[in-house]
Amino acid sequence: MSKILVVPLPEPGHIFPTLRVTRHLCDCGHDVTYLTAPHFKSLIQAAGARLEPLLSSDEGERSPSGIHIWALLADGDGLRSRPAKLQEILRRIQDQDNFQFVLLDHLLAATYWNEQFDPSRLLLFSTSLPDWNRRGSTHLDLPTIVFCPECFEVPKFRHGYPRLHYVEPSLRPPDDSNSKGDGFVDDRPLILTAFGTQSIKDRRLNATYKLISELAHRLPQFKFLLAAPDAAHYDSASSVTFPTNMVVAEQLPQRFLLQRAAAFITHGGLGSVKEAIAAAVPMIVLPSMNDQPYNAMRVRFHGLGGALFKENRNIDDLERLVTDAVEGKFKSSLLRMQEHFLALERAAISHMLIDSHLATVENSSTPGCEDALHAATLLPNE
Repeated sequence: MSKILVVPLPEPGHIFPTLRVTRHLCDCGHDVTYLTAPHFKSLIQAAGARLEPLLSSDEGERSPSGIHIWALLADGDGLRSRPAKLQEILRRIQDQDNFQFVLLDHLLAATYWNEQFDPSRLLLFSTSLPDWNRRGSTHLDLPTIVFCPECFEVPKFRHGYPRLHYVEPSLRPPDDSNSKGDGFVDDRPLILTAFGTQSIKDRRLNATYKLISELAHRLPQFKFLLAAPDAAHYDSASSVTFPTNMVVAEQLPQRFLLQRAAAFITHGGLGSVKEAIAAAVPMIVLPSMNDQPYNAMRVRFHGLGGALFKENRNIDDLERLVTDAVEGKFKSSLLRMQEHFLALERAAISHMLIDSHLATVENSSTPGCEDALHAATLLPNE
């Protein structure tokens, strides 16, 4: 048994893809701990692991979100103190529990990696595809797994880093109960709309809500569902008049509803894109930040849906793309990509790679272990 520490960015999209790996490790008898926000405690415990709060003050009745935790780490002085604070937290937890193996979010590694961790006992993971504009190595010469099949990448931008490995989609667990979604479904074709937990940062959010509302007015034959996961979203939505064929809810069981959706209007976060592909639901991507524009271009390149970028977003083009999606324009491409995704999900490449690392760590006293580790990190990409 090994004691394993998982350190994700404290956001849902960075935690969900790690849960399948965590369940596998716990089933194998390993002791897994997450260092993250207490907001995710129930998810982590359901996977068999335990949670160590990112800040000791987080253990009260209130369970702040990852965004709130990240703000607390900055502590009013911008970003200058955050690296030192996080490094100190990592030192404390390592001294406290002496973990033998660490799974670290690559976005944290670039800035916050604490060099007290032995690189031979460290594996990075990425919940987004590599940035096309960064041609140099951004992975500290450490083995990195990308929780997405390589087939979703645009061929000319597939990175050949020898220590970077595309693996399975690693989809988040299904919704707890199908009954959570039953009340949202009726006989009308369903258009699911969701823009992720980070949409609160989008200054154009109100304009996007108005655009979706206008689309629902134009298409009364469809039922529209909009997920607004933060109270601030309701503030943005308060000035929008939603038609009777549109429902706005704080939370929606997205995976359940994708099984019934005719089309998915999304921000283009990789987690949502992977779930749509797994359900073979055509996408209309309205990206706003980070990797979302790149994912929108990937969706369009592979014929999995359409994309509207900020500079040319209008109701007529949105209506055309939704109509194309519902009428089956993207169906054949989606089914091919779905087949690849589900086959790789069953193969669980990440489990084999991590097991290889752990076997090397557990036998680190054996002569020639450095060569064994190098061999273990060079598994072929699918």
